[in-house]
Amino acid sequence: MNSGNPRVTRRGVQITLGLLWILDGALKFQPALLTSAFARQVIEPAGHGQPGFVAWPVHETAGIIARFPATADILFGLIELTLGACLLHRRTARRALAASAGWALSVWYLGEGLGGLFGGGASLLTGAPGSAPMYAVVALTGWPPR
Repeated sequence: MNSGNPRVTRRGVQITLGLLWILDGALKFQPALLTSAFARQVIEPAGHGQPGFVAWPVHETAGIIARFPATADILFGLIELTLGACLLHRRTARRALAASAGWALSVWYLGEGLGGLFGGGASLLTGAPGSAPMYAVVALTGWPPR
């Protein structure tokens, strides 16, 4: 007899993460994200007040994205759509989980400045540590057994 509680399975976690990546990837194609303003107003400030090992890579990433905003954004969107699609298929889910964790951690480091954790003003109220590390945690919880 089912108690009415939904059962969480690894496959369910994989599918949910895949759908989240597809949504995230699709949102990358918004016109406002295809401009250099996104790099200058969202990504670059994530490095402010951070130690050099965080600030320098974040500012470099923002500079590259600002020089080629449409290309970078389309590439990021396609990566995330691909991750999502691969997570929806059993045969590619294991590799997609590993890639998902890697992509999420790179977004957290280079795009979110490690959530501001090393800048001194980070708190749960300001959104630290950010959403990207949660994608990596979810990817690890969806990892299938051998």
